[in-house]
Amino acid sequence: MIVLVTGASGYFGSNMIRYLLEKGDEVYGISRNDKLISSNLMYHQIKGDLSEWNFDTDLPPKLDAIIHLAQSMEYRKFPDGIDDMIAVNILSSIKLADYGRKVGVKVFFFSSTGNVYQHSSLPLHEESTLDSSSFYAANKISVELLLKPFSVYFNVIIGRIFGIYGAGQKDKLIPNIIGKIKNSETIQLAGDIGPMINFIHIKDLVEIVYIIINKGRSGYEIFNLGGEYGITLKSIVYKIYEYLNVVPNVERTNQVAPKMIGDISKLKKVLGAFQFRIIDSELPGIIDKTK
Repeated sequence: MIVLVTGASGYFGSNMIRYLLEKGDEVYGISRNDKLISSNLMYHQIKGDLSEWNFDTDLPPKLDAIIHLAQSMEYRKFPDGIDDMIAVNILSSIKLADYGRKVGVKVFFFSSTGNVYQHSSLPLHEESTLDSSSFYAANKISVELLLKPFSVYFNVIIGRIFGIYGAGQKDKLIPNIIGKIKNSETIQLAGDIGPMINFIHIKDLVEIVYIIINKGRSGYEIFNLGGEYGITLKSIVYKIYEYLNVVPNVERTNQVAPKMIGDISKLKKVLGAFQFRIIDSELPGIIDKTK
């Protein structure tokens, strides 16, 4: 299989590329970054900026799959980052889909987010109510909808991800919490427990994406991609405390703690027998590799 991965230098992208190469696939990775992801002869790195309209100039003439993981680095900067968000998150997604149509791809995977859902005390399934009140969520929902017409040309798979974790991750919730505990910084817990999320380990995530893009299905599909069990931020904080033997500086707030649990029943039916990693057993290794 010949695969194009966008966001190649990112945490998800670089891990996805390495997994595909392990499986013997030929991989093209596109990123703004010059950092070489792999020296494997089956890997071809393309320096490209998805915010520029001609980013597809150096893309290969033949592909089997596109795994679109790139997102604007300005995604947290509304409204200042609007131009880059629209260019990278929306316009490049549609241009990639049309490029995929022209070169004969069989499957297009788009990395969306569990943040598209309206918060609920109940597990969120793929038909749950969406919430476009944030510009980030609105971006993702827009692309999900705009990709649907392309499903007459290839299988479109939308993966709504509920929090990635794993060793080597930077500037995300779990590594940030580990850093704060190690540096005796204050950690705020909404409603005394903080958010509850069913995080998914990066190794599980890349394997699951590989499985679902190779199923040979057709049409337009949406999957929640998360772990089997939810965990509160408070539980994570105290598991880190127990391992490091460092008392965390916790500040409890009166805010309502959001619950973001993705129902993965639909995903499980496609996966069959699959052993998800448990965050409790993975945390020690992540702590040791987090500064």
